Amino acid sequence: MSSTHLTILEHAASHYSSQDAFRIAQLDPTTGNVAQWKPITYGQFAHDVEVVAKYWSRIFRTQHIPPRSVIGMWYVQRSPFYYLVDVLTLLSPRIAGYSYTDLVQIYGLSRAGFIPQLFSLRLPNPEVIYELLKKAGASALIYESGFENVLHSCPIPTHRASDVSEMSSNSSSDEPLAPLPTLSPEDTAFYFHTSGSTSGSPKLVPVSYQGVGAAFNKLAIAFRPRDLNRQDVCTWM
Repeated sequence: MSSTHLTILEHAASHYSSQDAFRIAQLDPTTGNVAQWKPITYGQFAHDVEVVAKYWSRIFRTQHIPPRSVIGMWYVQRSPFYYLVDVLTLLSPRIAGYSYTDLVQIYGLSRAGFIPQLFSLRLPNPEVIYELLKKAGASALIYESGFENVLHSCPIPTHRASDVSEMSSNSSSDEPLAPLPTLSPEDTAFYFHTSGSTSGSPKLVPVSYQGVGAAFNKLAIAFRPRDLNRQDVCTWM
């Protein structure tokens, strides 16, 4: 099978562990300006993904939800193909779908062997979310804390998204993480959705691992650095 977001992260953490993967803006609470940039290396990123994967593996195992189940994630709809670049500047610690915590959640859920179903903030109606969860056969929903008050009638189990430090304190570092199940290129890696503007209702858009690999093959050309002796910087706004 061709490269995926997980195999590329594994390669980067193995070969460039100490190099920066992200630089996250730390804002001055008084002025709101960027006071400094917090670096996160590929090694730290891979470690955090593993922490999240262990956390959700344990949670869903206790609920008898097996790997390869669909898990809804109520964030912004953003393809994971854009996440794994050399350095991203994330200009806010909590913009739904754009923060480092959200990114680690998506990768971690994938690493745990589940299929993330990513919802856009353009779908604010919980009834629409419930309908799409049902169409994808989702077994649970991970949600941004701001949506908590509207999820009282959700037909499947719901879980508030925690940050990595909270998950780390609730997981054992000695807990083994199961290897990824055997996958084929045709297997679904993610579920996205259309906007619903043409039909009045969003449609499921499954993305296969073959599609993920094709996207990375294109990015390998589009993001090829001009100077192999330095890291290019991509500003994510």
